Amino acid sequence: MLYSLLLPESWRNYSPVYESYYAGKAGRFDIVMHGTTVDQRYYKNEVFYPNVPTHGCLSGIEKWDDKGYLIFSNQEKLLDIYNSLGNPKGYLYLIELDDQEKDVTPEEVQNLLK
Repeated sequence: MLYSLLLPESWRNYSPVYESYYAGKAGRFDIVMHGTTVDQRYYKNEVFYPNVPTHGCLSGIEKWDDKGYLIFSNQEKLLDIYNSLGNPKGYLYLIELDDQEKDVTPEEVQNLLK
């Protein structure tokens, strides 16, 4: 399958990375990536906190002040990085590693790709 050639060789037999492929085969033609205005406090006791549930979309953390002005946006941060690379064509992989409440380091990603 051509799709598997897009993956690091060590991932090609790991079925969870094929979720988007099979979603496409089932008729899904886009994955939406957006921020959210949902109050994160509703989900404070959930494992995915401070994120909020979605219907299959990639939703970044966003914080807004009481007047509706953006304070922080993971979405904006991601787009800034993408723009700094010259808007290359390619694929974005979102990979959930574990439930640790810390950022994934570049070294952790590199170790996964070996």
